[in-house]
Amino acid sequence: MAEIWMRTDYQHEGVHALEMVVEQLKEVLEDPYRWKWVVVATHNALHAFMVADVSGSDLLGAMTEKYAKHWREQYEKGEHPKKPERLADFPELFERTQIQTQRFVDARNLDPTESQEDSVGRLNWWRGEFVHYKPKSLSIEVSGFPEIVRDCLDVARFLAFESMYVFRVQDEWSERTERALGEANALLDVIKASYSTA
Repeated sequence: MAEIWMRTDYQHEGVHALEMVVEQLKEVLEDPYRWKWVVVATHNALHAFMVADVSGSDLLGAMTEKYAKHWREQYEKGEHPKKPERLADFPELFERTQIQTQRFVDARNLDPTESQEDSVGRLNWWRGEFVHYKPKSLSIEVSGFPEIVRDCLDVARFLAFESMYVFRVQDEWSERTERALGEANALLDVIKASYSTA
């Protein structure tokens, strides 16, 4: 039997997730349940771009401060880390994209609008509700989801193309990212228009 491999990495995970956002958005008018997967995939994309943005050359910028300190202490002793890697949580990563100090000359920190901050918080909350599902029933009004997702995609676009820490050159991955963001926003326009006339 042939071996089948799935490959991804911290620089390309966001692209794959954005393409999944597009796939799910194509179905939400027929099946509102698809919003669950839009939210999960949007969260995954934004998370991946935040990690790529803040990781730094030592790849520790996205880790918890405690783990990064441990790693550096072990490195100074010429030893491998003894503690398991720990990634900073989603809100902390979002904050770090706004306050980085060690950056390229042409790099920019994220300066989110109030709406974007609110939407990122809502996205993170809904993703938690969907992924850590508790024994209950949910009836969710989804008409506000297009704006939440659009705001979060705008943040993802900034991190991908303007922070200068995800894509610094145009290549296949940056083109796929641009295409997925364009398709997602076009679909969100159609969905929002449909909801406003429903």
